[in-house]
Amino acid sequence: MKLNDGVVNNSDYIKVLSLFSEYDFKESIEDFAFEYVIDDERLTKLKDEFKYNDFIDEDHQFQSMVKLMVWVFHSLRGDGMCVPPSKFNAETVLKRTKNEGLLSNCYMYATVLNEIFLSMGFFSRMVRCMPVDLNYGDCHCVTEVYSDDYNKWVIFDAANKAYYVDRHMIPLNLFELREAVRAQKTIYVPGMGRAQTTGLMQYWAKNLVRFESYQISRYGNESELRDSTMLHFQSKNFPVSDKTVYYKDFDIRIHHIHTSNPQLFWKRPYERCEKVVGRAEP
Repeated sequence: MKLNDGVVNNSDYIKVLSLFSEYDFKESIEDFAFEYVIDDERLTKLKDEFKYNDFIDEDHQFQSMVKLMVWVFHSLRGDGMCVPPSKFNAETVLKRTKNEGLLSNCYMYATVLNEIFLSMGFFSRMVRCMPVDLNYGDCHCVTEVYSDDYNKWVIFDAANKAYYVDRHMIPLNLFELREAVRAQKTIYVPGMGRAQTTGLMQYWAKNLVRFESYQISRYGNESELRDSTMLHFQSKNFPVSDKTVYYKDFDIRIHHIHTSNPQLFWKRPYERCEKVVGRAEP
């Protein structure tokens, strides 16, 4: 028996989003800058082995991204309740899915798509989208990638074979999706029926309170994690502070840096590097 059935509904989640919707557009944090490693021999190997570069059309970048997302959706086997391997990367997930029937949750879908985007030279990152709970048992993970076609960050939700657009058919980033859900604007998912889209938006309403992503987006983040920095976006009045957390059992140290300035979290990657960011050592 689920004791919370019917206790919390969509309007409650919308109210929570509204409660935590104060932002500081003037906040400036020197260390708050993402890096994207797209020059890595392992990314080249990944691309050569799985041949998905056939989906790339140099004249239609965004549609190429859509095709790659659909390919990942069909290449993995979804199970939102599965427990992911303790260490994994795109290669191991794709191979184990084919050979062993490995199941993947949204976290694994988003990581695989992120590494595939990086291998194609796209600036992308895996982002955890979290509820209001500080100790949470469920969140949603997606891939954000910078689209030159639209000159902005956009969401690709590989676990749901979805990207999100407004009434003008412009793809949304996570901050735009958050604000649209909070304002209860109509959001569209190309290729998805209205009833299914409505259900998905209700799930999103719970998981749009705050976001986090590795400062360095690169191949193997989930398999080589040792000493990393996580960048967070949250409301100005959400009570979480910067800190370093050491996980003794895994010998992992993570530094957490927070901002309430959406312009920092969704900064254009070209403001930091004009073309290729070289490989960062683990």
